[in-house]
Amino acid sequence: MVGLAIGTLYQGMVVGLVRDVQDGRRDSSVGDLMRFALPVLGPLLGAGILAGFGIGFGFVLLVVPGLYLATIWAVIAPAIVIERRGIFDAFGRSRQLVSGNGWPVLWTILVAYLITFVAAIALTAVADAIANGPLVRIVFSALASTFTAPITALVAAVLYFKLLPPETGVGTTPENTPQSEARFQG
Repeated sequence: MVGLAIGTLYQGMVVGLVRDVQDGRRDSSVGDLMRFALPVLGPLLGAGILAGFGIGFGFVLLVVPGLYLATIWAVIAPAIVIERRGIFDAFGRSRQLVSGNGWPVLWTILVAYLITFVAAIALTAVADAIANGPLVRIVFSALASTFTAPITALVAAVLYFKLLPPETGVGTTPENTPQSEARFQG
């Protein structure tokens, strides 16, 4: 459970980092990013668990429902972190943003998952070649997670900003105008 919380906080920080560099500069420190993501850790965990169950169940059914849910829920985390949406509202916001862009979003997340899968397999193969001990596997599993965790978080954050309508501006929506955004900055 601690690993899930840390991974979720990390994802929120990566989303905050992508938001930060949208203006061409990196202004936030690690502490700023943590302060930005920490208040939404609970909703991120809740949404991640619900999405995981939904997508997993969709894959068990026939694969296609799982792919559909993974596509329409691709930007839940950025909706929570950047727009400060609640858990269920973030699901609807993600679907709204993805609407009309389903195929490009699907292909993007499939490529991201493929990259993370191949990296995990490669590191596991290296661990098996070096030694068969459980300690080596644990170390290489941790390395694989460390290497691949930013990929899916970055993909979600970049997709979010690409899917935003141009009239809202970078990182702003009617609910997250520059006036209300100031209260969320660290």
